Amino acid sequence: MKRFFKIFVNLTAVLMLAAVCLSFTACEEVKSVELNLQIANYTSSKLHDEKDVKLTIGINKTLAPETSEKILSYISEGYYDSCVFYMDEGFSKQIMVGDLKFDANGNLVQNAIKPALEGEFEKGGVTGSNLKNQNGSVGLWRSWGKDGKNVNNGFDSGRATWFLPSETITEYDGYFCVFATIDLNAGTNQFALGAIASALSGDNYESYVIYFTGEYDETKLDENYGLTFHALKKADFDKLTDDEKDEIFVANKDGENKNELLEFNQKTVRIAKDVEGVNGAMIKSAKTV
Repeated sequence: MKRFFKIFVNLTAVLMLAAVCLSFTACEEVKSVELNLQIANYTSSKLHDEKDVKLTIGINKTLAPETSEKILSYISEGYYDSCVFYMDEGFSKQIMVGDLKFDANGNLVQNAIKPALEGEFEKGGVTGSNLKNQNGSVGLWRSWGKDGKNVNNGFDSGRATWFLPSETITEYDGYFCVFATIDLNAGTNQFALGAIASALSGDNYESYVIYFTGEYDETKLDENYGLTFHALKKADFDKLTDDEKDEIFVANKDGENKNELLEFNQKTVRIAKDVEGVNGAMIKSAKTV
């Protein structure tokens, strides 16, 4: 009887320990990341108080383990610090962040290029996941080649740029990896997202034209694809001569290399105007909590 009781006690202890471990693992499945933001209040021409515009995202380490681990490592190294939020006018249902920032001279520049991240889930998107491309989601942006009918042949072109849908984008389902979510019931998150959207609307933003020059070179995949980045305010871009505009890279212009990624084609983006001498919509710093 004593032996049975001892076995029972030991078994109970093991089960309790296992339950604790499982509970801890469950908690660790979603890693919280706090973004300290710099967001302008254009009504008062001042910055919002930093405590009012913190944004917390939950990175799901179970559903997208490879993507999540890479993103978390980039956060730890400060990759997203000083990156500006922007809207690509060709993709107006989302806000993007991660690949653009201002340098010390006030020029809009490209962030460091990170290695490609293979698509997770079926087709590199959300099949096999319960995370959808909708308001409150954070996904890994990808590009695609000229021969793609839509977005379905760029599964391994993701780098480190995030997109945040402002509404449901069903056409992304199955193609884009949603790796994190934002609790829209949290008041601070609601306020921060609203402030970012406001900074990129009305008269609060400046339009920049981003384009590339050079010869596309797939051997320079993790450098710059052989292309040179340019970003000009739209008014300055409009002053370029026809000869200068003829030098602008166009993916698959001659119908040969269908693997040329369309992200390098000319595009117009909205960047928040400065307030108090600093950009009106950017990540100051990011950390895990």
